Amino acid sequence: MNAPKPYPTPLSSASFHILPREEAASDTLVIFFGAKDLGDSSFNFFQLGRELPEHVIFVNNGVNDWYQYGIPDLGETFEACVEVFRSWAEVLGVSKICCVGTSMGGWGAMRYGAALGARVLAFSSDVIFCDEASRSRAYFTGPHPVACADLREVLNESEAQVTFVIGERDPIDLYAASLLSDCAGVEVISLVGCGHFVPPHLSREGRLGPLLRSFIAGAALPVAPDRGNLAHNRAYVSAIYAAQKAVERGEWQRVADQAEVALEHAPHGEAAEVLLGRARIKLGDYAGAVAPLTSAAISDPPTDPEARVLLATAWRRAGALERSAQLSMRILTQNPGNARAHYNLALLAKANGLESKARAYVEAALRREPGNKHYRAFLAKLKDA
Repeated sequence: MNAPKPYPTPLSSASFHILPREEAASDTLVIFFGAKDLGDSSFNFFQLGRELPEHVIFVNNGVNDWYQYGIPDLGETFEACVEVFRSWAEVLGVSKICCVGTSMGGWGAMRYGAALGARVLAFSSDVIFCDEASRSRAYFTGPHPVACADLREVLNESEAQVTFVIGERDPIDLYAASLLSDCAGVEVISLVGCGHFVPPHLSREGRLGPLLRSFIAGAALPVAPDRGNLAHNRAYVSAIYAAQKAVERGEWQRVADQAEVALEHAPHGEAAEVLLGRARIKLGDYAGAVAPLTSAAISDPPTDPEARVLLATAWRRAGALERSAQLSMRILTQNPGNARAHYNLALLAKANGLESKARAYVEAALRREPGNKHYRAFLAKLKDA
């Protein structure tokens, strides 16, 4: 057996884990970029990645810096980390690099992939950094100024080939996909009945592993029967993103207006249906919220039952208490930890004079979301009654 090669870094730390395949002939290095809020030594795609025959590096940004700067323990700057990855590729003798990530990790995969000339598989990422309704704006914790403000600039100047996969239920991701669709070397795939959490959605249906392995092998990706086309419907995307920005500002009439415009361009657009239903609830039109939410709830993913929760709320506010309770219980069958379903059942129990049940449900909601001021206020009223 050959002696181990002189590696550029240790094989493991709180921020990375490296699996060189010494005894396997592989010409590919796969780098997995972790999403936000991961703890030390926690990595996305870890189980799938360990099963691959290729050389693998898992990285975790440590804090929610969105891979704008360096990666802890690998390099203090972006440029230093790029050189570390190149050093690993040279030592391992690979000719191909693949970068994979979701959400914040998708940003990292595309940014590093552009610098490395890699093939990139990215899920549900921002494209313009800290845009008004973006997740990077909501969750970025790093210092300013940022090092990269728009991924299109780096992708258009690179040889990277990007496959960008999003769910059509998410207005933010639809907007990002629409932006990337004009970039050379980018293929956009949108999935009907899927929200922001695309890898769990695919994994639950047994599709993530085959997709990942086909991508790394450079083979044609498995046919997606639920593939949509709304990322290429510019008028729809423009209206739905305007509605999402109005949500951030609390302008609910504008949310409703823009969602209705979006539905004119795509009559069955899931994201528009959910936002329209949500806006009508906020505006007090509970009966009017039922139709769009019922349509959206048909394909609500188990990991993100947004439309079903809103529909249960609309039914409760419209007086259909039994239907609201039945739907809330169905939600909890699939998502026992859904705090909003517990809270809706608490409100229903209170309306039916069942104080002890109401207290049990709201306490269950608070165990999931202990900082929620509405749940706490409701519990306090029950205790004072």
